[in-house]
Amino acid sequence: MKWLISPEDYPLPNPRIDGWRKLREVKARTVDIFVLPLEVFDLYRKKGSFPKDFEEELGNKAKEIIEKSPSHTAIIRRAFVVPGLENPPGPRFLGLKTKEEVVNAVCELYSFAIKQGYAKDPKSQISGWLEPPSLILDIEKFKENPQSTMIPYGGYAISENGITEIYAVFGINEGVQSLVADRYVLEIRRGKYYVIRKEIPQKNLMLCTTLSTQSQRFFVPVEMQFDQVLSDSEIPEVARVVYELSQKYGPQRVEFSTDEGGICFNEVADYYKKQPMATQVNTKVIGETLSITGVADLDKLTKLTRDELNSGQKMILVDENVILKRNYDVLGALASWKDNLYVLYPGVAATQHAMRILADKGHRAFLIGSQKFEEGDKVQIVTTGGKVRITNLSKTEDQKVITLWDASLFGTELCGGKAYRLSQLKTFGFQVPHGSVCTTVLFDEVLKILGVDKLTLENFPKIEKKISIDNKRVKFVVDDLLPEYRKQNKVFSIRSSATLEDSYKHSLAGIFESFLNVDPGKLSENIIKVIRSTFSKRAVEYLSHHKDLVKNLKMAVVVQDMIKAKVAGVIFGAKVQTKDHNIVEIEASTGLGEALVSGKAKVVEYYSFNRQERRIVERKGPELLTQPEVKALFMLSERLRSEFSDIPQDIEWAIDKGGQIWVLQSRDLFVS
Repeated sequence: MKWLISPEDYPLPNPRIDGWRKLREVKARTVDIFVLPLEVFDLYRKKGSFPKDFEEELGNKAKEIIEKSPSHTAIIRRAFVVPGLENPPGPRFLGLKTKEEVVNAVCELYSFAIKQGYAKDPKSQISGWLEPPSLILDIEKFKENPQSTMIPYGGYAISENGITEIYAVFGINEGVQSLVADRYVLEIRRGKYYVIRKEIPQKNLMLCTTLSTQSQRFFVPVEMQFDQVLSDSEIPEVARVVYELSQKYGPQRVEFSTDEGGICFNEVADYYKKQPMATQVNTKVIGETLSITGVADLDKLTKLTRDELNSGQKMILVDENVILKRNYDVLGALASWKDNLYVLYPGVAATQHAMRILADKGHRAFLIGSQKFEEGDKVQIVTTGGKVRITNLSKTEDQKVITLWDASLFGTELCGGKAYRLSQLKTFGFQVPHGSVCTTVLFDEVLKILGVDKLTLENFPKIEKKISIDNKRVKFVVDDLLPEYRKQNKVFSIRSSATLEDSYKHSLAGIFESFLNVDPGKLSENIIKVIRSTFSKRAVEYLSHHKDLVKNLKMAVVVQDMIKAKVAGVIFGAKVQTKDHNIVEIEASTGLGEALVSGKAKVVEYYSFNRQERRIVERKGPELLTQPEVKALFMLSERLRSEFSDIPQDIEWAIDKGGQIWVLQSRDLFVS
């Protein structure tokens, strides 16, 4: 008997194996795979072991692949068909270094299928295949010199109705599930592929396979964090493959990764975008989160009533480690749960088959991006016209405080200009320090306590005198906010976010107060000081020239984790003095950068970039930044410019002691 066969010799329809045949039909670049016949599983299930001839043939082929592979490894993947279960989840085994490990991986694959009950139906197919590896991160070389290490990348693409979407990340393609990804949208007209949109956020993390781990998180090298993952020549090739397959077989989803030769297509599956039940109509559901971190937590569901689960009174919060560790026992149990569940699922795009199965099995699954929830949080899901908004009411119900993530949903009237822009940056995928916003609801309440009915410029000095940490009624209201922040062993930045701040016509830069390195015990005092600065002499002086602004002026306060910066500074996306849009200026100083922003810094490194030529045209001062960091900051400026209608940006940034770039602020820089 032939113990390993080609995809063409596999006798039955099997979506995963058929995918390889499809890829070859459209001349997509793939690797050779070696399929396990169905008889192998039947023998294993009956005897609990493999025939020696099978182990020998599998071992020899594995040895051949391992010896030829630059990483000296091999892969075992699943190919399950289970009636009534679309694309059943299962493990895959990467980084197998010996033929013994390969044989053991097949044993684990079959044991998993038996444990899940996949083989109970006689029409089930329990198979898999052996293949050469995608690019594996050389961890020792990466630690020593990340700039010279070959970084893997991958993702997936879907195509329907003439539109193709591609999602791509550094690292293995599973990273698209839980990490920030590039998104490219193409339109196909008359056989040509036109890129109509590119979204290229900051990608600071990647999920990689190494010789010692199936998947592990690493920081993306700083000079690559703002780079486009796929080249301009790779984008249309990925689009071509998925488009041609979709034209032939209906909407398709294609996954791809990289090896030493470039992009390699791994998998094809039918793609039918089903709206979960909860998003098909306009709905509003409020419930409490129930965190699932492992199999033991599933016992929590047995203690709940069907109505609690079906109605969304209890929402299942899948811990991101379940996704990262590919905990199929948990995901499989949730998918097959007898009651329809509301599931909050981490990630920015759904490549995991389990995510699709949740919806296909009648559950209401919602992607929550990078939003953070805890056990017992009160969550509101609102769906309108197919769009979904998920809000943590535990932090926002009275709207005195909302998370920085949610600020862009509520607008500048509630959160002020600075918080609104920071929230936009956060949702776009840029690294913005975690935080919350004390909204203008608090501002209104403070004025009510003080007996202020109407704001006029003339009564600003009186209001300023009344607002004080010594005012017990004001302090009582503020002390009640941000209880979780007051328990933490860290320091915070407290920053103004007036409704008019960072607006189109009025940046109000330097008018209001901000405070750095604030201890938890000083939160109330400094929040009150920021509100008080609304009525300061500086504010009065500015507003005396813009009296029409007074009636719309309110203050929100942004409270964020303080970044321990080794170097910080500003970027000007154009040279204001000469009105040159082709010049980007970068200034850096040691520490927090506050002295640089205020003009008091004594030690400053300066760079001038030519955007068109993408090169440094001038440099002055001490060497505070590495060349990769300089390149990354220039690319940060370019990415932010593209996000905001090609308007140059005035950016405050910091680089922490771990080498990560953080965006502290970005406002439009208007140059005539």
